[in-house]
Amino acid sequence: MMNLPAIENDETLYSLCATAHSMSASSSSQRSSLSLIGTLHGTLQHDLPASIQWLVECRLAETDTASKVARRHSIAAYYFPFVSPCRYPLISDLWLGGKTTHARRLIQSSSRTLPVAHPLKWCEACIEEDLRKLGRSYWHVAHQFPTTWRCSRHDFSLAYIEGRHKRWLLPLSCLLQRSAPLPSGSAAMASILSTVGETASQLESVQITSIRQATLNRLQAMGVIHSTRRVHHDRILAWFRSNPLSTFLRQAPAGLARFSEGEWIAPMLWRQKRSNAVRWVLLWSALDWSTSAEAGAFFCDAASALPIVRAGQVELFDEALPIPETPSKVSSVLESASSYEEAMRLLQVPRNQLVRWLEADPEMRARWRQRLQKERVENALQRLISSFLRNPSISSAAALSSADLRLLKSHAPREYEAITSRLASFRPRQRSLPLDG
Repeated sequence: MMNLPAIENDETLYSLCATAHSMSASSSSQRSSLSLIGTLHGTLQHDLPASIQWLVECRLAETDTASKVARRHSIAAYYFPFVSPCRYPLISDLWLGGKTTHARRLIQSSSRTLPVAHPLKWCEACIEEDLRKLGRSYWHVAHQFPTTWRCSRHDFSLAYIEGRHKRWLLPLSCLLQRSAPLPSGSAAMASILSTVGETASQLESVQITSIRQATLNRLQAMGVIHSTRRVHHDRILAWFRSNPLSTFLRQAPAGLARFSEGEWIAPMLWRQKRSNAVRWVLLWSALDWSTSAEAGAFFCDAASALPIVRAGQVELFDEALPIPETPSKVSSVLESASSYEEAMRLLQVPRNQLVRWLEADPEMRARWRQRLQKERVENALQRLISSFLRNPSISSAAALSSADLRLLKSHAPREYEAITSRLASFRPRQRSLPLDG
């Protein structure tokens, strides 16, 4: 009978078996597997291990179900919050019955067209710390999440090795193998992805309806969409493909490049309304967060059906509610556009949405109207001056634009007088003197 070391709180089952195999000094994984769990090919999967029933019943905790153990000590922790709780007993029964393929499908809810790989990943700083504290290195559960590519503890990029190896490896031994770091220049986005994924894994359950509505509200506040009820596939695609996350995904390994185009977003929000964990973490991470802590905190609130407030938590007493902020993109366009048509074209929104943004921000609305009026007056004056330059002999107002003259009369009376003083039709007529008969 093989003795097992104590499993760490964030250690994978695969790591525990790999440690036992290393302690046995055996050169055969099959021999170690037979001694450890009674099968030749048990628990060799480093993501969602099969044949864990023997470990659950005899080695770890007799009162724990397979789903609970898998959730604590495998990447199932990443997927389970997005699974309906009514499926937990079925998943546990399937796992204990050896039907791991079916259990995997229920947990991951993955698409055959957009599969996600789970390469072994490690942080060199974590290896050094584990060796110093425990005398051994082990695989951390959070590092193996499909969207985690940066260690949140040490803020180091994770190294990885591709493939499903079907043998027991430890992080220390992988240091000597050929590994690949994440491409440079993507630390901020990698940190946001890691934080959102780890935040989701710590939740008991994610309220999909709430997270979907919070995402739609966030997209509307950002100016990406103007209505949360209608499908805006083209606008979503244009936004996502110019997003830093899309750039990150194009360079990322493990099949994440398949998500870089954003074709999967509309079905998540409006059509099929799926509860795929990887896609929700990716979409939430793309919503223009200033820090990873902000992204994680707001995800926790949204997933728990709590209201999302950009300025933070709303005080319940003696404090006014924060005023909604106009999206920065909208503000910059309204500061530079010279007409409603130009602003609508740049923002790709209808006029009524533009009006709603202006009504929500009285100061911006006042600046917008004042600037439009000033530009209209200047343009009208330039048109009238051009008319005089083309035809200096103009003597009647009929030859000029009546709309421009009315605009100057209302908003620039001095310029209006200067223009009309040159017109004979506006000069006071001299009355004829009566002649004596």
